[in-house]
Amino acid sequence: MLIFVVQLDRCRKTQYAFDKCMLDKLGQERPYVGYFSKVRVHHTNRPKPEVKIELPEPFVAHPRYNPKDPVPEVTKRRPAEFL
Repeated sequence: MLIFVVQLDRCRKTQYAFDKCMLDKLGQERPYVGYFSKVRVHHTNRPKPEVKIELPEPFVAHPRYNPKDPVPEVTKRRPAEFL
């Protein structure tokens, strides 16, 4: 099995000949730099698909936990001492 790898980045003369051949024989011009990394947005009339995700029931960490209770002073952050 023969594998042929085209590396034209090191030889501009060969690259020019290849580009000219592609233009003459196939009518294809070389794309500009950044063509393949360009972001493309496709506009369509089709509606967006609806994603239905079933979420589990909310987890309660402790039976006495109430998110509306104030945060105790012990757990509040104090200012940094090194500033």
